[in-house]
Amino acid sequence: MKTTENDILMICKGLYDQDKYKTLEDALDAYYRKYYCIPKEKLPVLSYKFMLHLWFNRCVEVFLTPDRIRSFWQNVIVDEAFQEKRWLNADGCTEFYEVLYHRIVSWLILLNVKDDEGNWLIDVSDYTEDVI
Repeated sequence: MKTTENDILMICKGLYDQDKYKTLEDALDAYYRKYYCIPKEKLPVLSYKFMLHLWFNRCVEVFLTPDRIRSFWQNVIVDEAFQEKRWLNADGCTEFYEVLYHRIVSWLILLNVKDDEGNWLIDVSDYTEDVI
């Protein structure tokens, strides 16, 4: 079933035209312009905070089930990625929203959409081509 949350999940998992969009953020920008009808010249740069509030908070609400709490806790709350130490703002501090964005994206990428028997855990059976 196609939903905004499933679209974002599949984009995070790389189901976008990677020749056309070099980064995940480029693909999310294109998705935003396509579905929210905002011309690129009028669109401010999508901030991490904005993307978290627009899409990723809802994705966590939808995909965080009791059996996924452990992976969410490990990947989003506890883990500290080495690369996070490189994301410093002008004050020399790690930017909270950027770190949270990257942690949630990592968690979404790791989510299994099927169980060991091939049954859908997250029904993304309608996704046979790139989302964007």
